Amino acid sequence: MSKAGSATTRIDTALDRARASLEAGEIFAAERDAIESLQQLSADADFPRLGACAEILLGARRAKRDLALKSKKVNRISEYDDLDPLLSGEKPIKAGLYLIEPLLVAADGRDLREKADSDGVAILVVVREPETQLKQWPVVMVGPETVRTKIAKPARIDASWIQEAADALGAQALANIDDQANASAQAQHMSRLVGTVVDHVALHEALIDACARAESEDDA
Repeated sequence: MSKAGSATTRIDTALDRARASLEAGEIFAAERDAIESLQQLSADADFPRLGACAEILLGARRAKRDLALKSKKVNRISEYDDLDPLLSGEKPIKAGLYLIEPLLVAADGRDLREKADSDGVAILVVVREPETQLKQWPVVMVGPETVRTKIAKPARIDASWIQEAADALGAQALANIDDQANASAQAQHMSRLVGTVVDHVALHEALIDACARAESEDDA
């Protein structure tokens, strides 16, 4: 079997395993297998499989988001002394909502999310940067790309605000996509963005749609 054929077989196996995990409710295993295949499929411009991969990823991540949002408590972390025990495993990460604040940075939020994923714990993380002179709060996440937007300083930090802030970041990711680009380029860009903004449903749905349009372009 050629290297290309071997890679295709490996990806098909990973996607089949991810589908089975999702159907069994094993959302973290499903996400791991899907994300493992995502960038290779994007690089290969294999849009039918990329769309299928994105559908699995959406199912797993929507379930994770729903689990995290069941908690109404916002865990605010602004110091390494509070973060490090969670990252090291000294203290368990509890399912729920987390706001990472200065002096911590976006990479700390990403690290907390990845540790929670490895532990099989559903969390929703928002990272904010220092307040601007206009009394706005920049929110940011890093990954294959950096996504950042500004929102009004909240009067109250609660579960609703965390959800609104996370959705604002996802909306900014969508706004970063060139609407003049063809569907193939858009799908490849979105495949990087879903590696950064992991909990925005509409972003994943847009990737699935772009893959379908890119497939049609290829068939034309």
